[in-house]
This record gives sequence, structure tokens and C-alpha cells, in this order.
Amino acid sequence: IAHQVADLLHDRGISGSVNADIIRLAQKKELQPYISLAEKIGSLLAQLKVGKLQTITVSVNGKILEDSISALGAAILKGAIEKTLFEPVNYLSAPVIARERGITLELREQEKHLTYAHVITVSYKTEKESGYVSGTVFGTEDARIVEMNGFFVELKPEGCLLFYSNIDKPGMLSAVSTVLVYKDRARHLTH
Repeated sequence: IAHQVADLLHDRGISGSVNADIIRLAQKKELQPYISLAEKIGSLLAQLKVGKLQTITVSVNGKILEDSISALGAAILKGAIEKTLFEPVNYLSAPVIARERGITLELREQEKHLTYAHVITVSYKTEKESGYVSGTVFGTEDARIVEMNGFFVELKPEGCLLFYSNIDKPGMLSAVSTVLVYKDRARHLTH
């Protein structure tokens, strides 16, 4: 075991691991930005969903993603599950924890995307709703969310983001902005 750990730490490969494929795939340099994006999409879904997760469907487009779909699925589960647990979650434990919680993971290759060469689309279903998020990587490391529930967006999945929906009528953005400014001022007064 000590030799296997040393080999892993010195990038000489993994041997003797039951789930070596997931670990090996997650460490591929060209896949790293997509693994990170997958975790962020999972985290985003966990925070936006209403109800208990029942199914997560991962659809990918692009050769590198198709060859690594199991690692991407594990990363999405890790991102989704670690938001609800106080214990650490990793690529190996995430699928096990998901099964224990009754979450089904489906992995699919999708047809060629019209806009992007490599796309990860994560659909989810709870007892109350369903939705999806799509993301890609521009260049070598510029991860972006490009679609959410039928809305085309282009946002970096980092920092603090606020998502809300409302009826499209005059004054709605102003009302939300007023609440945010009020909350921010109240927070500064208490510090």
C-alpha cells in the first residue's frame, strides 16, 4: 500500500484501487477544468433545487467528456452532496452516499451541441420540480455556465451569486434591489 501511495503521489499511476478509473480520470490535466465545473454545477443545483433530489442525469458532448463521464458524474455528486453534509465527501464516497440517499445517477452521451464542442448538461428531478444547468470551458480554464432551465446565460460559477425569478413587469428589479441594499446596510450596522 505504501508503494501504491508513493506511485500516486509521484504521478506514476494508480494500482490496486477498486475505483482507480475515477481517480485516474479526475487527475487528467485536460479534464481538470471540467471536473471543477462539474463540482460547481452540482453545488449550484444543490442550492437552487426545491425538494429532495431523486435523479441526476449527466449528459456530455465531446470526446474527452464522453471518455470521462464516470468521473464527471462523481464530481457532480460530490458538489451536490457536500453542501448537505458536515463530513468530507470525495469522488469515491459521493456515488455511495448518493445511492444511500436514494439519488439515482444517469450518465448519457448527447448528440453534437450546436454551439459548443464540449458541454456538460446536468438535469435534476426532485419530488417538487425538475431543471437543468449546462456548462462548458472556454480556452483551457475559463469555466462558464451557459444555460439554465431554457435561459441562455454566460456566467462564471464563482463567488457569491444571486438567482431569483419574478414576473416580468415594471418595478420588480427595483424592489429586489431595495431589499438587497437594505440588507447590506443592516449587515454593516451590526459589524
